[in-house]
Amino acid sequence: MLIRNPRAIRAPYPAELRSILSIERAQESRRWLAAWPQIAPAATPLHDLPGLARQLGVARIGLKDESVRSPLGSFKALGAPVALVRELLRRHPDFEPAGVLAGRHAAQLQGHTVISATDGNHGRALAAAARSAGCRCVIVLHAHVSQEREDAIAAHGARIVRIAGNYDDSVAEAAHLARTEGWQVVSDTSYEGYEDIPRDVMQGYAVIAAEVVEQTRARVGEAGAFTHVFLQGGVGGMAAGLLSFWWEFHGARRPHVIVVEPAQADCLLQSALQGRPARATGSVDSVMAGLACGETSPLA
Repeated sequence: MLIRNPRAIRAPYPAELRSILSIERAQESRRWLAAWPQIAPAATPLHDLPGLARQLGVARIGLKDESVRSPLGSFKALGAPVALVRELLRRHPDFEPAGVLAGRHAAQLQGHTVISATDGNHGRALAAAARSAGCRCVIVLHAHVSQEREDAIAAHGARIVRIAGNYDDSVAEAAHLARTEGWQVVSDTSYEGYEDIPRDVMQGYAVIAAEVVEQTRARVGEAGAFTHVFLQGGVGGMAAGLLSFWWEFHGARRPHVIVVEPAQADCLLQSALQGRPARATGSVDSVMAGLACGETSPLA
């Protein structure tokens, strides 16, 4: 089912959105991640698929291959580490940004604990980043997260908390534990009163869009190599991070973005139709566990 967003606009990138997500902060995030061993030093490949393009009758199809981004196994390795660095810099303005993930401030971070709810990849990235920085990490997993994913997160030194229920329940539990224990939530999902860190996570994802711009030799203010881009849904963080970069870079000539989500976890579709953050209308039990999100991130 394809639904056109009735509220989509074709205009220059608004100043109020640039204050949330910007090319400048995306490139800053990229520089901070460049020296972290868990991120590949080169851009991930942008593969041309000429056979599929011919079959579908279009000029070009490209596939951005995120499987080689990181030994952590996901593009989520771009979000959590950047958010952790920015969160620590707000607490410790004297820290050197590039030195956080290098462990140069580990002695000062021994008593600091970060916590997050996850379906797997965000938690794995946060656990790895926390270990590199020298702080502790707690990850809340809901009932549908596989044992394999739990083991992968625990391998990076995180303490695991298991709960019954779904992803939205795990988000609530992480927030509760943070309040009672004095820990810091580092989540890719925003909620009332909690926006800075999810914004930073989304800003990290924009690295992917920056690479596409360079790989296709795009020019500021002009149409790019692709007229349409397909992105996964979830709570909307990755889509918002990439779209914001392309919108600011290409302006009104940005590509059309199609966000794909499971029919039974349609929170982004409902948000588009209602013009506000909305909950999914389905059962939220997709086999695509990372996309089985019942409520969109309001900031996204």
